[in-house]
Amino acid sequence: MQTTNFQNTKLYSFEDLKLSSLPTKEHFFALESNKQLLSARPLWLSIFLRLLMVAVLSIGVPTYLVLIWVVLSLSVNQWLYHLINSYERLTANHPRQMSEEMRDVSKQFKVVFELNAIVWAGASILAQYWLSDLPRVLVHTVLTAVLYLMVTLNCSHVGVMHRVTFITLGLALLANLFRLIMYPDSQHAFYFFLGFTFYLCLNGFLLWLVGRRFNDMFLDKCESEYVKLQLIESLEKSQEKLSVEQDALLGANAVIQQFYSAAAHDLRQPVYAMEIYTDMLHDDPSKLETLLPKIAQSCMSINAMFNELFDFQQKHMGDTQLERSKLSISDTLKSLALHFEPIAESKKLSISFKPLDGHVDVVPLYFVRILSNLIANAITYTPTGRILVAARKSGENISFEVWDTGTGIDKKAQDKIFDEFYRVNTDGKKTSNLGLGLAIVKELVKRIDGAKIRVQSVVGHGTVFKLLLPIETYSAAQKPNPIETSMHYNI
Repeated sequence: MQTTNFQNTKLYSFEDLKLSSLPTKEHFFALESNKQLLSARPLWLSIFLRLLMVAVLSIGVPTYLVLIWVVLSLSVNQWLYHLINSYERLTANHPRQMSEEMRDVSKQFKVVFELNAIVWAGASILAQYWLSDLPRVLVHTVLTAVLYLMVTLNCSHVGVMHRVTFITLGLALLANLFRLIMYPDSQHAFYFFLGFTFYLCLNGFLLWLVGRRFNDMFLDKCESEYVKLQLIESLEKSQEKLSVEQDALLGANAVIQQFYSAAAHDLRQPVYAMEIYTDMLHDDPSKLETLLPKIAQSCMSINAMFNELFDFQQKHMGDTQLERSKLSISDTLKSLALHFEPIAESKKLSISFKPLDGHVDVVPLYFVRILSNLIANAITYTPTGRILVAARKSGENISFEVWDTGTGIDKKAQDKIFDEFYRVNTDGKKTSNLGLGLAIVKELVKRIDGAKIRVQSVVGHGTVFKLLLPIETYSAAQKPNPIETSMHYNI
């Protein structure tokens, strides 16, 4: 017989469980019930109780029967310890789950535990046939102590607890009944039978009360531990989320610092150039015709950089509350033409716009900014040739396309051009922009439901960018909005 106190049994900690998801409540209770039932227990108490029982049985029971009981008792006890050690090794390998081997060991242990109850009840049977009243009382006193100690072990499994109690007390009651049958004429035997029966019934009732109380305590402890694990898991997830958000904030801060550092550096160049040109013009007004285009180019560079600064702020602050409206395609392209034709002309580029009758249902700020950035990108990377901006129907989409005959984009670079601060090398030199135009395009396309951005390019021949909107956003029936609608947005 072995015993332990379940309150001193350590339940699974979150450290054991956190490598996998928290088990279900039923699974967790099953783990803890088996762990309680098969927990290690002191060997000395088991040996002491058996020696005490052997000493009492030796008073009147034949030696060979006592030896048989000792062999059976020690064999069952050894079997129990073997199963306990096996389960302990299995839990070391699978602390967070109930494996099939663990279930098998648990089932065997329950059967052997009930065999152990039969062996202890055998001592009561021997006492009824071979011992006088006082030794019999001593035997059943030891047996009662064993039963109450068993309750502390098997309280986690109510079925096992009830079966062990029933087996032990039931066999003792049957032995008492047989003794009465053997001595039917003995009035003393009859009174002893009544008293002993009352004693067994009272013990059975008390064992049921104690066992139920211990089981309630065990379930309460499991419930408390499970709630604690749920709380710890929730805190762990919250901590992970906070860590991710902190990393994102640090990353965003690094991006912003990088951006403004690059912006400060790049803005300094055209401003410094304008200062030099104005000083030269002040010293020699005759250079006006030569210097004026350079000053204008510096102004355009500064304007483009400020546009990117505003775009960067818009991208990182977000403005998801903007409303959609009907936007005239032809009026929008006319507005874009008014802005970009002088810029293209200053680079001696030919630019043309081919609109489509009708309008699209979009957020105007997003739509105009996307097309503006695509056209500006085409002008930047087209040293000579022409640019075409066109709108057309394309299957399930309405396509807005920007074609150029520029330097083209290498296949490997096409995966990077929408990254922030990425600038394509042109003949070994980087452009003066901040590398945000296409990154802004990518971000704004995400904010338009169903929109897609596509790029095709051949190095040395040119590039085409396509903004694809769902065909449902297009309508040719209604009157287009006034051109002022598209003129209100910064391009």
